[in-house]
Amino acid sequence: MTISLDRCLQFRRSVPFLVQLLLGNALNFYPEAAQSAFIACAAADIFARESGCPNNPTAACDIANDYDIDQPSCTFNFGTRNVTIKGTSLFDAKSNSMTFIAGSITLKKNGELRAKGTTGSPAGGSIALQPSGTLTIENLSDVSVSSSTAAGNVNLFSGGAITINGRVRAEGTASSAKGGSISVVTPSTITCSSSCTLSVISGNSAFTAGQIQLDAGGNITLAGAIDLAGARGGSLFVDTDQAATISNDINIDATADGSDGGLVEMSADAGITVDGRILARGKGGSGTSERIWGDVTLAVGNGNLTISDNILAEGIGYDGEGGEVDLSASGSVSVSQGVTVSAATTASEGVGGQVGIGAGVDFTSYGTLDVAGSGQGGNIDIVAGRHVLVEGTIRAKGVGASSFGGSAALLAGTTQFGIVPLTPKLMRGAGFAARTAAA
Repeated sequence: MTISLDRCLQFRRSVPFLVQLLLGNALNFYPEAAQSAFIACAAADIFARESGCPNNPTAACDIANDYDIDQPSCTFNFGTRNVTIKGTSLFDAKSNSMTFIAGSITLKKNGELRAKGTTGSPAGGSIALQPSGTLTIENLSDVSVSSSTAAGNVNLFSGGAITINGRVRAEGTASSAKGGSISVVTPSTITCSSSCTLSVISGNSAFTAGQIQLDAGGNITLAGAIDLAGARGGSLFVDTDQAATISNDINIDATADGSDGGLVEMSADAGITVDGRILARGKGGSGTSERIWGDVTLAVGNGNLTISDNILAEGIGYDGEGGEVDLSASGSVSVSQGVTVSAATTASEGVGGQVGIGAGVDFTSYGTLDVAGSGQGGNIDIVAGRHVLVEGTIRAKGVGASSFGGSAALLAGTTQFGIVPLTPKLMRGAGFAARTAAA
């Protein structure tokens, strides 16, 4: 069969046409494939690209396109306008810094704010959202400064309520990657719903831990996943002028041998309710001589402290020591049935830690207070303004073959008449003292 030169040329000319036709059809079916990111560093750059965000100081601003931040620091100042970043939008700051100022800010479902570095510059950048009104991060949206080397910083500073239903992450994503920081500050309320994630995890060999700070004038509700685990456990600081509620796990465990569990410091004026576990377990390693523990402090200025799930500031591994748990309230402190508050250690060479409890009115426990240790038991100190009632277990024993017991001291009636019924189930090997003091 013979093919003429004209036929060959005709076929060659048709190839670009066919490619163009196929590509055009693909873009018709998948219009997002045709969208490329615009360069932006100020609100004026957004006005030029968004029909839903005109250059009008009183109009709402809806952002639908993708934007790259190519300068070290960019501020998008929308004044008092209400800004909505739609689910079709991605802002990518790479290792740079971007700040949004507005009347209110809403990040819609599937919307993304990113400062996760690049291949050549992998460190995470910085993202700041600063509305004078409310800040809402919807379910399945993502604010991330995570990195394979060193995560960056997320700052959420709002004049109104902050509601997080999506993910806010400053994670170290590789074994040696450092955790970053998340700060959430408002004079109103902070809500991390059941679909929320706040995560500053670090790598299993990265000993620079992440940090989360939550500071509110109103109630703080933590129903989502709060994760600060890493080679060394991270630090969580919570402060509110009202009440704080925990209804999901807070994980600040250490994952590497010879590393401390993390730190939790929570202060609330009107009460704290713990309905989710607080995990702050240190991990000892063979030959480690340092004290390896976690540290949990919960303090209520003018209300009650209710513990309805486990608090574990324990030592594990070869010689991890028990941690420290301090619980205090101007009102009453209670530990529910089936709940364990533990600064014990399961390490073969470990020493039990410390549990300190101070109640302005009553202390009641139907659960287990545990500071047992293989090498030596730890110490439990309970002081109440009125009554001390321990219907559960106090465990301060040395559990090793030649170990020493710890101690438990119960003091009631420091501000008014009180009693200490001698009903606790004390494990053997612990010294025990109980007394009342006149007001």
